[in-house]
Amino acid sequence: MKTRAAGFTLIEVLVAIALVAASVTLSYRALAAVISGSEQLGARIEVGRDLDRLFERMERDCLHHLPNPVRGAWMMGNNQKGRAFFSLTTSRSDEQGAYRSQLVEYRHEGDALYLVSRDDPELVGEKPPRRELLFQGVERFEVQFMDISHAWIADWEDGIEAYPLAIKVSLRAGNQDAERIFVVRPQRLRR
Repeated sequence: MKTRAAGFTLIEVLVAIALVAASVTLSYRALAAVISGSEQLGARIEVGRDLDRLFERMERDCLHHLPNPVRGAWMMGNNQKGRAFFSLTTSRSDEQGAYRSQLVEYRHEGDALYLVSRDDPELVGEKPPRRELLFQGVERFEVQFMDISHAWIADWEDGIEAYPLAIKVSLRAGNQDAERIFVVRPQRLRR
């Protein structure tokens, strides 16, 4: 009587190797998908944080909006030619803690959002403005103003006697859409 030798046949070894290879391949793909998803989530979180900081700054400026002492009500903005912006006079404290008026403008140019500011709103054109890059990669930036009838309008002209009740800013950056509404409450300049 013939006895069979203990061990695996070549076919059984090849099948086992194929199963292990398929298992390793599937595990690698799953791990790569998890790592990629984690990186994308991290990038989205970072864009979200940057947008929150941007909106906090806009909100602070809207809450400290000042009537211009020379022109009276002063705020403007439009959405013409893909270069949306809005400007307003606001109060900021200097190094000594004294409050001063400052003209600020949030301007969308190309794929960037800039803050253009001047310390003396009455001296527009006499001193060069400061220009600060606030956000890169802005795909869309739109501004609307709520008028006294609670309708949203795209343009607010200099010289309108009333202030908008609110400003709505919508933008798209980093494949994320964001929108905020800021209440406008004109303040008095603190001396």
